[in-house]
Amino acid sequence: MNIVNESGYLYSLSKKLIAINKEIHFRREEIHKLTEQYSVGHPSERQQKVQRQYRIVAEKIRKAVEERQHLLTQLHRHQVAFAGGVQKESR
Repeated sequence: MNIVNESGYLYSLSKKLIAINKEIHFRREEIHKLTEQYSVGHPSERQQKVQRQYRIVAEKIRKAVEERQHLLTQLHRHQVAFAGGVQKESR
């Protein structure tokens, strides 16, 4: 591929990566709030509800981290291809 296509891939993948990082940050704040709610003495029904919410949010974080890792490998692949294209054109 030429460097224009590779730069387009890099741009779109970096935008996706930024969105995923924002989602992970938001979910971590949500987890922090849930742990604070759990630490306060509430009836057992309330604690069970908070535990379920915690597990759901933790699973969303795990999936987002896996997706981020996949995007990072794609970014690396396209960055290497872009660098190779730049070297070819500079010759």
